[in-house]
Amino acid sequence: MRILLTYLILTLSIAAGAQNLQASFNVEVVAGTTQVVLTNTSTGSYDFAVWTFGDGVVVQNIASEVTHTYADLGIYNIKLIVWNATDESSTSVSVQIDGGDVCAVSACVWPGDANLDGVADFKDILHISLGYGAQGPTRPDATNGWYGQPAPDWASATGSGVNFKHLDSNGDGTINDWDLVAVVEDNYTPLTNTDLVFENNTPLLAVGFSTDTLDVTPGQIYEVTAQVLLGSQAVPAAEFYGLAFRLDLPEELAPFVQNVVFDYNPLSFMGADFEVLTMTKKSGSQVDVVVSRKTGINVYGFGELGVLRFIIIGDIIDGRVLNTVNMPIALSAIRGIAENGSVKEISGTPEPSLVVFQGISSSTGDVATQRAVVQPNPVQNRLVVRGVGVQLITVADVSGRLVSQYEVMSDTLLMDVATWNTGTYFVTCRFADGREETHRVVKN
Repeated sequence: MRILLTYLILTLSIAAGAQNLQASFNVEVVAGTTQVVLTNTSTGSYDFAVWTFGDGVVVQNIASEVTHTYADLGIYNIKLIVWNATDESSTSVSVQIDGGDVCAVSACVWPGDANLDGVADFKDILHISLGYGAQGPTRPDATNGWYGQPAPDWASATGSGVNFKHLDSNGDGTINDWDLVAVVEDNYTPLTNTDLVFENNTPLLAVGFSTDTLDVTPGQIYEVTAQVLLGSQAVPAAEFYGLAFRLDLPEELAPFVQNVVFDYNPLSFMGADFEVLTMTKKSGSQVDVVVSRKTGINVYGFGELGVLRFIIIGDIIDGRVLNTVNMPIALSAIRGIAENGSVKEISGTPEPSLVVFQGISSSTGDVATQRAVVQPNPVQNRLVVRGVGVQLITVADVSGRLVSQYEVMSDTLLMDVATWNTGTYFVTCRFADGREETHRVVKN
C-alpha cells in the first residue's frame, strides 16, 4: 500500500511538470534588413531548445535570445522546440522577410487595379466581374487610397493568375459593387486610346445614333440615344464574358453633353439584369462604358446590348452663324474578355456616328417647309434631295473630303451615287437664308 502511494505521488509530480512546460517566443524583424531577433519566452523547466528557421537552417541554442539572417526575401515558418527528460513542447510563427519593402514578397493591393497593369480604369471592372460574389480574408487597415496595401492572398485567382485579393478593391473580404468605387470615383484613369482592329472573322461592336438630325432650342435639355450592338448572326460573340470600350466626343462640344447613361437591354444575349454588371463614366470629351457578366459563365450570341442616352444642353448651337452643329461619336478603344480573363478580339466600326443639332429660330420662317428630305437611306444608285429654298448641296466623306457639290435650281435634286465607295457620307443643304442642314447617308 505504501509503494502504491509513492507511485501515485510521482505520477502527479510528472503531470504537473508537463503542464508547466510551454514553448513560446517573440519575433522582431530588424527594420530594413533580413535579420530576425528571437526571444525565447518559454515557461517551465527545459534542458534543450532547437530552432528551425524555414530556410533549411536548424540551430540548437538554449539562450534567451537568438538571431538569424535570411539570404532571400520570403515568408518563413520559424519553429521552436523545447524539452526536458520527461516532456516536450513546440510552437511556430510565420514571418515575412521583405527587407523593408512590404510589397516585395507578396504583391500589395493598389485599390482599383484589379488586373495589375498599374492603373485603375474600366478594364479593371472587367476583372472585378470575374470574381464577383467571391469571399476571402479582409485586408488589414484597408482604404481606397492609391498606394500599395499589404493583404493576405485569397485561395482563388483569375485564369491569368491574378489573385482575387486584387479584385477586392475596398478590402472588406467580398467582391461586389462596392469595389467599383475605387475604379470609377477614387482612382479613375480614362481608358487609353488604342488602334481599333477590323477583321471579318471577329465580332463587330457598333454604336450608332438613332436619329441623324435634331431641332434644339437654347436653354432646353434634350436626349439623344445611340444603340450599342455586338456581333452578327454570321460572326457572333462566342465564349464571351464582357467588354469595355471608349467613345470620343468633339472637345469643343463635350461641355454641352451633361451626362451619358447606359440602359442595358435585359433581353440581350448577355443575360438578365441580375447577371450583368454595367458602368458608364464621362470624363471631358471621353465616355467609358463597360458591360460584363458577373456569374463566371461565358455566353454566346449577338444583338443589342443596350442604349446610350446622351443628355444634351440646347445651348450647343447658341451663337453659331449657321445655327447648326455636327456631333460625331467615335469608338477609339475596345477590350473584350472571356470568363478566364483572356482577351477576346472585338472589331470596332471605323466610321463615327453623327447627329446634327439645328437651332430653331423664329426669324427663319417655317422650318417645316424648309427642311430637306434626303432619301433613300441607305442608298445604292440614286439619291433624291428635296427642300424648298435649298440653293447649294455639298457631299463630304467621313474624313471631311469634299466629294460633290451642286448648285440647286429647283426644289428637287437627283444625284447619281452609283460610283461612290461604300461607307458614310454627309449631305449638307444650304438654304437661301443661310441656314444649313446636314444629313448622314450610308452608301451600300
